[in-house]
Amino acid sequence: MVVAQNRNNLCVWYSIDEPDKVTMYEVKGDVESIQRTEGKTEVIVDTGTSTYSYELQETLIEFGAALEYKGLEKAV
Repeated sequence: MVVAQNRNNLCVWYSIDEPDKVTMYEVKGDVESIQRTEGKTEVIVDTGTSTYSYELQETLIEFGAALEYKGLEKAV
């Protein structure tokens, strides 16, 4: 998984082998961190006055990791 930010969007590639498949979230502010707790992955965005979290799709993260590490049975 790759997470990046341009001016107004948070860009998430759940599979680095498919660069044309990007999921975009409109955000205001700057990405501060990525946190993974209790089976949940969130991107924390700081607007200067507030902090917001954007939850990523855990099933896509797990699927991409299973493919990358040859865990084909788990991916199925």
